[in-house]
Amino acid sequence: MAALHVENETEGVYAFKCGATLVGEAWALTAAHCVTDRNTHELVGETQLIILGTNRLDELVDDNQLLQEVVVQAVFVHPHYDPMTLDDDIALLLLNHRVELNERVIPVCLPSTTNQVSPLVAGVNGKVMGWGKTTAAVNSASNELQEATLPVVRKQDCDRAFEDDGFIIGRNMFCAGNGTGDVDVCNGDSGGPFVVAERMAVGTRWFQRGVISWGSPRGCGVEGLYSGFTHIDPYTTWIEETIASVTEDV
Repeated sequence: MAALHVENETEGVYAFKCGATLVGEAWALTAAHCVTDRNTHELVGETQLIILGTNRLDELVDDNQLLQEVVVQAVFVHPHYDPMTLDDDIALLLLNHRVELNERVIPVCLPSTTNQVSPLVAGVNGKVMGWGKTTAAVNSASNELQEATLPVVRKQDCDRAFEDDGFIIGRNMFCAGNGTGDVDVCNGDSGGPFVVAERMAVGTRWFQRGVISWGSPRGCGVEGLYSGFTHIDPYTTWIEETIASVTEDV
């Protein structure tokens, strides 16, 4: 798990913005809305920074020499990203040097043309992680990384839950949540992962199947409502081609 920080253009300091995941030694994955301005479509912040190797945002002390801070060299927003509908809400971050892999810094597995994963259908449980708000009443991010398990929801149930809001669940989105309102993602969790355990020949591996994208316009943890994710599976070709097209001079 990675924390995406964005530099404040006026004060010149970095502030936590979103979650992200390491998908290669020099690549991270996040939501497009985390790195772009909704109105201008331009990148947010003067520069972006990825922090790895810690579960806390308030104690960035490298006690075990495992914490790493890496500047983002380039941002690749999906070309069809729509900030109004949040369709194609996905972005790749090229880091300015390769990270050092260790017990805390490990790339997540992604579905690919060579890695066959189980279909992501209703009822499949996935883990979500992030430093987002722990209650709707709190105004700031959590200092400690939070984790929860949420089941995938049928598209028709998600459509029905948000029909009064006029929100359309896009073709490459999925919803997850238990509908009780007691467990949910919230502001600040965007860009983080939805990971699912897969049994492979070499043992259990965690595959990222979604990127936290949006929540209910009526707030976090509302009974009968769910959170929305960008479904990674349809973007595997774009991810692979984007990474392959860039000469990693890092």
